[in-house]
Amino acid sequence: MGLAVGLFLWLLLMLLLERKWPRRQVANPAILRVGVNVLLGGINWSLLQLMVPGGLILVAFFVENSLWGVWQLLSLNGIPEIIASIVILDFAIWSQHYASHKFSWLWRIHRVHHLDICVDASTAVRFHPAEILVSFAYKTVLVIGLGVSPIAIAGFEIILAASAMFNHANLRLPDTLDGILRTIIVTPDMHRIHHSIDPLEHDSNYGFFFSFWDRAFGVYTVTPKIPHSKILLGLDESRDAACVRNLGTLLRAPFVAKI
Repeated sequence: MGLAVGLFLWLLLMLLLERKWPRRQVANPAILRVGVNVLLGGINWSLLQLMVPGGLILVAFFVENSLWGVWQLLSLNGIPEIIASIVILDFAIWSQHYASHKFSWLWRIHRVHHLDICVDASTAVRFHPAEILVSFAYKTVLVIGLGVSPIAIAGFEIILAASAMFNHANLRLPDTLDGILRTIIVTPDMHRIHHSIDPLEHDSNYGFFFSFWDRAFGVYTVTPKIPHSKILLGLDESRDAACVRNLGTLLRAPFVAKI
């Protein structure tokens, strides 16, 4: 519960900062849209807590007590294990995100995230429950297979959630700071390109935390074709803003060809 509260406060901070220093001017703050995004995030968190109280940390404790995983075989522990786990898990999430754009059944649930035409920090928690379940199952296999320690998976989950809220934020960073940060981590300007309506830009910049996977696999776009202040976000089918503020529409989206 403490972790959830901490991340919720971080989300509020990102929402406040983007109102203070917006990258894109938004005529309507779309409070209803933000509320629906946060509600969807709350539903997903509650669903996981009902299924597995303690989530992946509980799985990691079980693995640790059972002495399972590659790290056990390699006798890798302590700080090296934490670092190795975070790096490999981040690449695994990058791979999952890439696959979600390439396989139709994964895209049907992931597109709920991309239907948002006004990307901000709240978009980071806007995922369909089906995608959350798929992601949880995927990460569970990784935790068991690698033998990830509880502290490593806790650290990774915090990094993943906090960085997603940061890089989805409608936040203006000084160009120099953005350039320095994106040598290692994903910045708002870098990830916003991934939410572009332009197919070529949309199929790039898949990273959530580390930025080097996109460069390593040749799917890195430095700047959008048009300025960030004017770039169209979302999908062709989501240009009607009303449709992306409705929770029922988002929950039905994977089961219909077009909203």
